[in-house]
Amino acid sequence: ARKSNRRSVERSAPRLARERHRTAPLRLERSALALRRPRLYACSVSRLAELEVLVVDCQATAAGARGQLLELGWARVGRASAAPTARLIRLPAGERVPPGVVRVTGITDRLLAEAAVAPTAAWAELRATAAALPRQPAPAVAHFARFERPFLDRLAGGATALELVCA
Repeated sequence: ARKSNRRSVERSAPRLARERHRTAPLRLERSALALRRPRLYACSVSRLAELEVLVVDCQATAAGARGQLLELGWARVGRASAAPTARLIRLPAGERVPPGVVRVTGITDRLLAEAAVAPTAAWAELRATAAALPRQPAPAVAHFARFERPFLDRLAGGATALELVCA
């Protein structure tokens, strides 16, 4: 009798967990949430959803200083959204796209030889798009900003004029 009792308890535990999950409160009242929200900034801060921003993405041969930029892509998002722009970047002489990067990105040495532009040309286009945003420095969003920032800073010749946020 003891074993069967134990089995029924084991079988009912997942069911009880599911029932608790379904009956748990799903939301807090707005006023209660506002009272619990910590103040992070001393000045007023715009919500990202309310801004016109650049979404930026880089493809490279490797991360950080040892990598070379292969592609720079961006799109203006917000009230005045625009079609995305992408530029393949010419590699320095003697550099090749590693086989692992070709498998992940589809960017080959042949593709770069046919369609790549100078890094300065791609940066000038991105900078012009950023300058057209109403807020300066231009707010920009990148999926993994820690990866993107070194390449953008290198293109800018120092610290980039983008206010980069990691998404």
